[in-house]
Amino acid sequence: MRTISTGGVVIRKAFRMSVHAGDETEYERRHNPIWTELEETLRRHGVQTYSIFLDPDTHDLFAYAEIESDERWAAIADTEVCRRWWRSMRELMPSHPDDRPLSRDLRGVSPWPTGVSRSRHVFDDRNPDIRIEGRTAAGFLEIGGLFT
Repeated sequence: MRTISTGGVVIRKAFRMSVHAGDETEYERRHNPIWTELEETLRRHGVQTYSIFLDPDTHDLFAYAEIESDERWAAIADTEVCRRWWRSMRELMPSHPDDRPLSRDLRGVSPWPTGVSRSRHVFDDRNPDIRIEGRTAAGFLEIGGLFT
């Protein structure tokens, strides 16, 4: 976690999902841009940044978010706009019966690299999750970044 200028703490979340083979272009189209109402809901629930990356070889999606509170993050799932969004995406990705996308939480293993600015990402073989020109060093293509 890191401290932000407002004095609060930012919680970093990372998780994996997937998109059905052949639906990558439509998935990206629907995220660029996301619905204004959904973006406003994410902001109201303390989401500071949210990016999704696609591995075109495996169809895996890697999502990264910086949030203010686990409770507020979880509450997004109870909003009407989130439920509608999930319904609109269910044919593009593996989903639960209630339309939530299947996802796997990822555990952080290192803090943000010291000296690397969020606005100037530098490619570094020792830090494979840092992106350059929309592609991570691990080969993911960036689908969309909210609030970045």
